[in-house]
Amino acid sequence: RASLEVDVQVPDFWTIEETIAEYCKQEKHDAFTPYQVFHEGMDLHFEQTVYNYQLRQNTTLHYEKEQYMINVRDDEGLAEYDAKERQPFNLRVGDEFTVRDVRSAFNVESETHDGNDRLL
Repeated sequence: RASLEVDVQVPDFWTIEETIAEYCKQEKHDAFTPYQVFHEGMDLHFEQTVYNYQLRQNTTLHYEKEQYMINVRDDEGLAEYDAKERQPFNLRVGDEFTVRDVRSAFNVESETHDGNDRLL
């Protein structure tokens, strides 16, 4: 699970969905679906407002989404192969993944690893 806190200023008439959209805008990434938003263990409904939940300054919301697919291409031996022949490998990751986690998952899922692999 990713652990990142971001300050987002929102008016109390905004819905939870609008609040998450503002968070995604500030973090410069698309809103993923499906996702869930929690506050103190309670699942918040998207259409309800910040005011309905009595969320105040310094309130922390937890935004959770499912893992998603990325494409990883092994470019080892670029001169030997035409770019068209190298197909990307689909890998399921989450926001909590580090580069090392992605590399490790790629090596396991693609069954390739020689100890000197570099993720480009």
